Amino acid sequence: MRYTLSIINILTAALHVLIFHQPSFFIEAQSNATSIPSIPAKPVFDKDAVSRELYQICASPPGTYSIHEVRIALSKGADINHVDEQTGETPLIAAALHGNEQFIRHLMENGANFSIGDPKWDGLDVVHILASVGQKKTLKLISKINPHLDFNEYHDEDGLLPLHRACLGMEKGHMEIVRFLCQEYRQHGHGYGHSDHPHVDVNSKVLSTPTSRSHGYAGKTCLELTKNEDTKRYILDFMRVRGMPMGDEL
Repeated sequence: MRYTLSIINILTAALHVLIFHQPSFFIEAQSNATSIPSIPAKPVFDKDAVSRELYQICASPPGTYSIHEVRIALSKGADINHVDEQTGETPLIAAALHGNEQFIRHLMENGANFSIGDPKWDGLDVVHILASVGQKKTLKLISKINPHLDFNEYHDEDGLLPLHRACLGMEKGHMEIVRFLCQEYRQHGHGYGHSDHPHVDVNSKVLSTPTSRSHGYAGKTCLELTKNEDTKRYILDFMRVRGMPMGDEL
């Protein structure tokens, strides 16, 4: 019995020492037992700054930046439809003018608005700008990415179609766009290729229908609009093959 009491007294004394003379031991042990690893806060980026960064990336010549850097800028919260204060361009317009296909595809697949007008181009959107500068390859890419966009019904603020804008150009690229919109575009099932009446050549209708609502171009057909001899020859051949009336255009 005395032996048992001695053991109890020893344990009690030891516990007393630990509690009253070593409080840091228990505090540290309790702290370690209850601490929860902290989750790093998500970095906050300046939206305007990263939006300008995205534009600069897209406005640079191909090869300057990679698609990875476009993805990073967007992941930081960049506005995909940011309008640059100096140029009036969006990242999509900038990438399109540089013919950067990777950037164009990524921007469009992530919701870039292709209908935003550029003040520098009198409010034209990316599709009509490409037709105006004669960039067939890029225009064709956009038609593939967004096959539901009907170029034959897509008027700009002046009431002109991409075909009309291409007819106004004087370079070889403009004639190639006219040919693309009249032949390849229809044959590949875009635009009016989805019509319930596939035998109706709506591209012929567009060629022969006078424009409307256009400043300085109202009431003119594509043939009357163009001063590009290559474009004119192509349109005449296109109309002749289809037996379309050409009036005094010859």
